[in-house]
Amino acid sequence: MSENKTTMDYKQEMAAFKPLEITDVPTFGSIRQSERAVYGYNRMLEQFANGNEDIAKIALEKIAGDFPLFVEAKHMYALSLAADSQFAKAEKLLRDLLLLDLTEAETNAIEAQLTSVHKDGRQQAAAKKRSSRENDRLIGVRAKLATASILQPAGGDRHVGMASEREVEAVMKQIERGETDDRIEVEDLRPAVRSKAGPIIFLVIMLAGVLAAAWMLFLRPVRLEQKNIERRVFWLEQQMTSRRDSADIAALQDAYEQFVRTLE
Repeated sequence: MSENKTTMDYKQEMAAFKPLEITDVPTFGSIRQSERAVYGYNRMLEQFANGNEDIAKIALEKIAGDFPLFVEAKHMYALSLAADSQFAKAEKLLRDLLLLDLTEAETNAIEAQLTSVHKDGRQQAAAKKRSSRENDRLIGVRAKLATASILQPAGGDRHVGMASEREVEAVMKQIERGETDDRIEVEDLRPAVRSKAGPIIFLVIMLAGVLAAAWMLFLRPVRLEQKNIERRVFWLEQQMTSRRDSADIAALQDAYEQFVRTLE
């Protein structure tokens, strides 16, 4: 049996459900509630028969939720979940059904379905676990391939270019089929060509060093001298302003301010 095939045809089991009369079901609420539930249930069966499964499933879920003691609706909803591979939910509903007041035929049918649902659920969990392990293995392999970046084709020619996309794809397919050793080491995936970024980076570093040296040797002393001149001029301006009462200083300051205006 394949992993995608269930032990029971749950849709076929659902097809066995037939329309009901109000007298066919025990009272699980008021008469009006029971009538409404049976009417909705029969309409839901019509939707299934007409191929409107999506609408029918929505209606079935609502009826089973609104009337938890409605055995037929709850039973069919459990089978609907199983048909959608929601085995854990289906198993819970089937176990809940066994606690209700059932006929012997209903009990036998539900127990058989419960056995199948439980088995299918375990198979589904095992398949997911295997798939998860395989994905983890492939993730590790792909990470190593990504780290290596380029696959080198087999052969002793030192001038062989990097592997083509077709060769890389072929290797990946072999890995996914499990035809290669899981323990692929990064050092076995050596690049066929060296990176050309090295010389460029070296030139950039050299240029940065030259600019830094020029700044320290020439530009920085000039900037420091400029700041010293600015501080001296500022000091002189303050002194002339504070001593303007002196005729000589006042005349000197007037001449200085006139000179500054000529520079603006």
